[in-house]
Amino acid sequence: MTLVRYIRYRSLTLIHDHRMHQTLRISEVLSHIFDYALLTPEDGRLSALRSLALTCRAFSDPALAILWRSASSLVPLVKCLPADFWEIRGTDDGENTLVCCSSHDYYWCS
Repeated sequence: MTLVRYIRYRSLTLIHDHRMHQTLRISEVLSHIFDYALLTPEDGRLSALRSLALTCRAFSDPALAILWRSASSLVPLVKCLPADFWEIRGTDDGENTLVCCSSHDYYWCS
């Protein structure tokens, strides 16, 4: 094998040989580590957990579990539904209210 072929082979091997330490594949360990993200200031904790969830498949489930566990209301869950099923309405006292609509029942029947 020539030197050029060896370098190409080796660089391709290194690109596809990104290995994570086996400890980081254990979801219980990751959950304990990610719980520390909840100790960060309020404005940065959710973005830190979101970044962890988007990092790789191994990090996704534990980070998402903590994100859902730390949700302060059901609003994020309702917002996962299609936009036709909910809307945000203002009230007289200046607060917004999330309202689930049932005007599109035909989606559920078809």
